[in-house]
Amino acid sequence: MIKPENNTFHTLSIQTTYQCNMKCANCYLGHMLNNPDYADIDLKVFEDSISKLPGKCDIRLIGAEPTMNDNLFELIRITRKYNHRPSLLTNGLKLGQEDYVIKMCDKYNRTTGITFPIMMRIKSVGKMGNHLDTYTYNINELINIAKENFGDFEPVFEIDGYKEKNTCTYKFQTEIGVMYGKCTDWTIDDDGLPDRGSKRRGILTKEGMIMPFFEFYEEEVNVKKKK
Repeated sequence: MIKPENNTFHTLSIQTTYQCNMKCANCYLGHMLNNPDYADIDLKVFEDSISKLPGKCDIRLIGAEPTMNDNLFELIRITRKYNHRPSLLTNGLKLGQEDYVIKMCDKYNRTTGITFPIMMRIKSVGKMGNHLDTYTYNINELINIAKENFGDFEPVFEIDGYKEKNTCTYKFQTEIGVMYGKCTDWTIDDDGLPDRGSKRRGILTKEGMIMPFFEFYEEEVNVKKKK
């Protein structure tokens, strides 16, 4: 665990909330999903941490479902205030509400990167139907499932020199423009952690410290088991 001023991660995930408007059986949050014991990110802790990062960073606003956090627009504003790159990992349901999208566009007057976690939450969309339990699929199978739904694409395993062998991103064309998706194989390790020790992604803790993304969730699960 390191202080924000010592951050070395390319992408910093922000657990904006543990609330979601879906209940996917395979959500990696497990017992934490929609659990009132897990609070939304504290704005003061967030800004204090973001302001100390030593270099420009990709700030990934995640959940459960980040649009369930009433302070989401403020989190985006703070991210841009300190010249970082915000992106939103969403299931897209609230983006189907025109007034919500207009409010977001009017407030920022430019696009926030939006990524749809296709393999995790697509269970109610398109042809995914019987592919709910994505934990049983390896990375190549996940990529093929995505291609069945969105057409051919070239999976990207390396971003700015940071590479993960069990996680890839991809882009696909839709009626409203280019969208991005992600595939992660959660079955690689015996304990379910893909790309252990990855230097590409870190996550901000509620105390304002930074730790490796996957190890963060492993620790939360172990704490639950000890209880």
